[in-house]
Amino acid sequence: MSSEATVAAAAAAAKPDRRVRVGSVQSKRTNEVWHVRHGERCDEVWGEEQQAWERSPRCNEGGWFDPFLTRDGHVQACRAGEHLKGLPFNRQQKQPGSFDIVYTSPLLRAVQTAVCISQSLGNLPLQVVPGLCSCTAALSEIGYSSAEATLMTDKDIIEAFPGVTIVPTDPLAPTSFEGAAEWLAAKACEKKGAGSDGDGECFSRVLAVGHREGTKEMARKNVPTPYCCIGIFKVKAEEENWYPYELHDLLINTGESLKSSGESAYARPKVATSEEENRPRNDDEDGDGEVEALAARIAALSDNMKGPKICPPGTGVQDAALGETREAPGSEGEPGGQGRHGHDAQQEGGQGEELPLGVSAGTKT
Repeated sequence: MSSEATVAAAAAAAKPDRRVRVGSVQSKRTNEVWHVRHGERCDEVWGEEQQAWERSPRCNEGGWFDPFLTRDGHVQACRAGEHLKGLPFNRQQKQPGSFDIVYTSPLLRAVQTAVCISQSLGNLPLQVVPGLCSCTAALSEIGYSSAEATLMTDKDIIEAFPGVTIVPTDPLAPTSFEGAAEWLAAKACEKKGAGSDGDGECFSRVLAVGHREGTKEMARKNVPTPYCCIGIFKVKAEEENWYPYELHDLLINTGESLKSSGESAYARPKVATSEEENRPRNDDEDGDGEVEALAARIAALSDNMKGPKICPPGTGVQDAALGETREAPGSEGEPGGQGRHGHDAQQEGGQGEELPLGVSAGTKT
């Protein structure tokens, strides 16, 4: 064998095998990152929820760029979670190829959305990825370091949402959006236990909650980004392109595809006939009753976060997890004791005796 042939053979042997074996079938592995935009934000709607936001300490004491979700925003997020739960690879939790964690931007509206989706998917753990928020218009202007002190931490999330499991933030996780996008792509490629969807092709999927600018950045084009839209991105092989993502599909939160043509394997099927479309449905049939109940429980907990970060005991917030109300100093009209509702200009609870979320509290290592 010539020296050139020997070098070529050695290079071929050293090249990583991008194919994995499923049973007796040799099949290509597809790595995907699913990026969900947050729900409706309260600073871009008219009415009570916007007014409550404008009066809140969070808005007036440094967190003006970090509004919370409206009540409708919580419902949107829970509906997105319901669609994800109904996909074939998520019908049984821990099935190969399903999601096992929800990565999230540390901005409050993204965390609230991530909690809704986590609970819809059986209390999946959350992990903050700092750089997922750096693409937003506000942070692009003021810089991540200027906003870092006001962002949600692991401790904030645990205190705000009893029962939600947190995986500690990776100290090496990037704070730039480009770095975060590459970090998620690497997580998809490194994930073990990829599973077949039944046609011989293997899938590894990771799920992240972020912002409309993130969806556009990952798509590398100005795609529509309605609240809680679900962008499905295939991670490219390194030699195919310097940028790791290719947009595979884009869904609205209830699952209908925004693609102008072609079929979607992940989209909600279209209603077959106009007669079926017009048939009256009740809340239980569409699952809306369960969705709205979950959204209301999470929104009630979110009322604890009206202060610059989380209101400490004695600030007059409603503690839905413990079922008690603490009185606020000052008058009843002060914003500390009010609920909040609210929306994004570009569409591109109550008390209880039990912990309203999840099955376990604390930190997962």
